[in-house]
Amino acid sequence: VEMIPANIKKWITVSDEVLALKGQAFLDYVYDEIEERILELADAQIVAAIKAAPASATTTAAGVRVVTGAFDPFTIFAAQAELVSEARNPVAIMSKKCYFNTFMAFKDTTNRPIYNIVTENGRPTYYINGIEVIFSNDLADNELIVGDLRGVILNLPDSTEVSFVTDPYSLAEYDKVKIVGKMYAGIGVIRDGFFCYCKTGVSA
Repeated sequence: VEMIPANIKKWITVSDEVLALKGQAFLDYVYDEIEERILELADAQIVAAIKAAPASATTTAAGVRVVTGAFDPFTIFAAQAELVSEARNPVAIMSKKCYFNTFMAFKDTTNRPIYNIVTENGRPTYYINGIEVIFSNDLADNELIVGDLRGVILNLPDSTEVSFVTDPYSLAEYDKVKIVGKMYAGIGVIRDGFFCYCKTGVSA
């Protein structure tokens, strides 16, 4: 699989008056926020790479299986059945509305809910049919991904850290300082059959 790294970037402009008043603590806060947004963008690109993968492997791309049809209590099982045996740690990636409005309403053949919520240290972890759910704003309410995240790679040829450039010059006439954060990364699906993409409203 060929991956072409590119810079994932986020930036903000801040008035030099604010920087002068707030000092280093404020600057550290801005850095943390930009870093968080870059990592969120990397997550979005991972979801996009899985969705863009072909249904069957080619000589240059790993395949992502596809399941279509209305969601039901057995959708997650059907998706897991499409995965290769090496995909041993599956998760379900979906929007919050898909989980709370759709899957929490389903019951199994014995009339029991198929979801579970486990709270540890005040933080809930969500499950469907025994596998963990990860929420993503980058999936519509009628689609989800089931798979083992070891099947995708985030290749960081430069550094594992987000680098920052603080530019007080290019917008100096507007009394603005530009702060740019960037992470040089290549993202791609590298293992065939490690993911299954499910979508409703599509003919098989």
